[in-house]
Amino acid sequence: MIFFTSDTHFNDPRILRLGPRPFSSLAGHDQA
Repeated sequence: MIFFTSDTHFNDPRILRLGPRPFSSLAGHDQA
């Protein structure tokens, strides 16, 4: 069996600017 994982963008501050996210901080994003 083969599993694939998409890019989770952990510890990447650009992800909050790239699209609408329900997180106000990078730490909140990484905890979710």
